[in-house]
Amino acid sequence: KNYKECVRQIDKLFARFARLVVLRIDFGYQKGQNVNIEDLAKDIDHLHKNKRHNKLFDHLVGYINKIEYGLEKGMHAHALLFYDGSKRRPDSDIFFAKEIGEYWVNQIAKGRGVYWNRNAEKAKFERNDCLGIGDIHVSDDVKIQNLYGIAEYFCKSEQYLKPRTRRKMKLLRKSFSKYTGKKRGAPRTPEPPRTTQDSTTEEDKLLIRAHDKQAA
Repeated sequence: KNYKECVRQIDKLFARFARLVVLRIDFGYQKGQNVNIEDLAKDIDHLHKNKRHNKLFDHLVGYINKIEYGLEKGMHAHALLFYDGSKRRPDSDIFFAKEIGEYWVNQIAKGRGVYWNRNAEKAKFERNDCLGIGDIHVSDDVKIQNLYGIAEYFCKSEQYLKPRTRRKMKLLRKSFSKYTGKKRGAPRTPEPPRTTQDSTTEEDKLLIRAHDKQAA
C-alpha cells in the first residue's frame, strides 16, 4: 500500500515537472550517543519544520523519510528529497546534499549527528545499474525505475514501534506539495529537455561561494 502510494506521488511529480533533482541522505548520530526513536523523530520533524526558513529547501516539492534502527548505524533515518528540476541546477545535487547533511549535524543534532551523502556515490550506483537519484528527466525510464526501487526499499519493512510515551509511531513518513498549477502532461513521455533563463539565483551564489573557497 505505501509503496504504491509513493509511486503514485512520484508519477504525479513527473506529470508536473519535466525534471526532478532527487537527493538521498541518511541522517544519524555519532556512536555512543544516548538517542531513542522519539529523539530521532523529533529531530526529523524539526528539520522539515525549518525548511520554510532555509534556502536549502527552496523548491522542495516532496520527501519520503524512513526511520530505522541498525546494529552498525544505530538509530538513523533515510531521506529522499524531491526538488523542482527547473529551479535547481542539474549538477547541484551533491553540493546541496552535503549542505543539508552539515545542517543536520550542526543545527538539528547539535553537533551529535552524522550523515551519509548518497548523491556523492552516484558513480558507484551507475556502475551497478541502480542509479535513481540526482538529475532525472521524465523521459529517463531507467532512472525512474531505479527511483521506484529506492521507494520500495523504504516501504518494504514499514512497521510500528511502541516507544514509552506514545502508543505507536509510524516509521515511514512522506509529504508532497499540493501543486495547483497546470499539469505538464503524462509522466515519462519523451520530450526535449527544458531550458530556463540564465540568471544568478541564490543556488548559483551558494555554488559559486563553495567553488571560490575550494580555489582559495
